[in-house]
Amino acid sequence: MTIDKERLKALALVATESKWTTDDLNEVMSAESDQLNKGYIIADCQGPDRWRNAQFIAAASPETVLTLLAEIGQLKAENDALRNALGDLLALYEDDEGCRNLPEYIAGRAAMAKEASHG
Repeated sequence: MTIDKERLKALALVATESKWTTDDLNEVMSAESDQLNKGYIIADCQGPDRWRNAQFIAAASPETVLTLLAEIGQLKAENDALRNALGDLLALYEDDEGCRNLPEYIAGRAAMAKEASHG
């Protein structure tokens, strides 16, 4: 499944800006305390799953969607940086004959560091 994250972000940005809640029955509404928005009905769920659907819709508010999208962006950037670093290490390992013994090299450096700290 492919998610159009840009479209989802655009929709979240124009949806009702407030904390969403339910009436514990079937309606999702704005929970803002100002007179204009308090109790404004966002969705009126019907059918046998109306309570569960209302709970889900309230939880998937624009604020939640935008937060999740931002987290996805941060994780993707971190993943890309880690992949690039790994690619650089693999290139070094493949290109430099001295790095073919990388585990032994790391162990030797650790031993030298330990000796230096006790020496």
